[in-house]
Amino acid sequence: MRSNRFIYHLVWIIGAFLLMYSSSLTLDYLNRKVAVTYDATYAIWGMILIAFVSGMYLGVINGLPRRFKVNKSQLIIFIPSFLVLIYMIVPYYIEIPYYRFYLELTKHNEHFFLGVISGMTFITGFFDKNANK
Repeated sequence: MRSNRFIYHLVWIIGAFLLMYSSSLTLDYLNRKVAVTYDATYAIWGMILIAFVSGMYLGVINGLPRRFKVNKSQLIIFIPSFLVLIYMIVPYYIEIPYYRFYLELTKHNEHFFLGVISGMTFITGFFDKNANK
């Protein structure tokens, strides 16, 4: 049983390196696209999705989810962090209040941290790794 856990974590760390590499390539591509089209939403959507997927990947570090089960305590973290995360992209489509205040709070890429929190609590809040319970 210990060797299976070791192999899982070894595969997980290799996947983490591949995720970092592909995320870097994706962000480079999106930044080039922004330079050509002058549309910043490409880079913002890319950062949001990469942060969310990275958080989801971090959520499976202790094992793959086996069944759907809502964990209400994790949803208390997921819902606000996800809403604050998408608050960054919404003003490109509709007018919202306090956007300048939000930009001041997240001017040093704190939204990436929110994306990781959102992705991780999405996995742990909606899925259970124990199939027996």
